[in-house]
Amino acid sequence: MELQIFKVIEEVLSSFELYLWNIKQVEKSDGIELTIFVDKKDGEMDSDLCYKAHKEINYQLQSSDELKKYWVMELCSAGSRREVENDLHLQKSINKKIEIRLRDAYEGKYSFSGKLLDFSNNVITLETLDKVIKLARGNVKKINWIIN
Repeated sequence: MELQIFKVIEEVLSSFELYLWNIKQVEKSDGIELTIFVDKKDGEMDSDLCYKAHKEINYQLQSSDELKKYWVMELCSAGSRREVENDLHLQKSINKKIEIRLRDAYEGKYSFSGKLLDFSNNVITLETLDKVIKLARGNVKKINWIIN
């Protein structure tokens, strides 16, 4: 996706005190499908705020020459069980409850849940019910937030 499109989306979101969690782009035969996942900087998301941000992003993108193909856009909350997909997401998830699924077993297990204490030097420090463990970032298959 073009850098200019990202800038437009981030500027609009910032004006609503939202931040971009992720964008999924699917190329279709008749155009592009954008799904924009957002979160609120302070507080909870509401549908009215999503609607207003969606409407403004839609207006700004229609006014832009960047999207030359037909496109469809969906804007939604990243959700309470959001997927943690990159290192920035991990940093934003410190002190959150998460579930981690691994590629290779650690102490005979492929899945752990607990509070994310730290992420540095590609090591995830997780406080489980009975102990604190350190997991290699490279062994992680998937991470999701856990609903409190």
